[in-house]
Amino acid sequence: MQALLQYVLIPLMTIYLIILLVYEIKIILIWSLHAKIEAKCKKGSIYAIK
Repeated sequence: MQALLQYVLIPLMTIYLIILLVYEIKIILIWSLHAKIEAKCKKGSIYAIK
């Protein structure tokens, strides 16, 4: 059981956590980009993002 935990589960958990972290960073970047675009658009503009 110790070998399974040490050589399989811990590396898998590490990879899983890295993937989650990258996904969260991607979401934050998309939201911040969206907020910047919205701030640049004037109210009533046909290009405004709703």
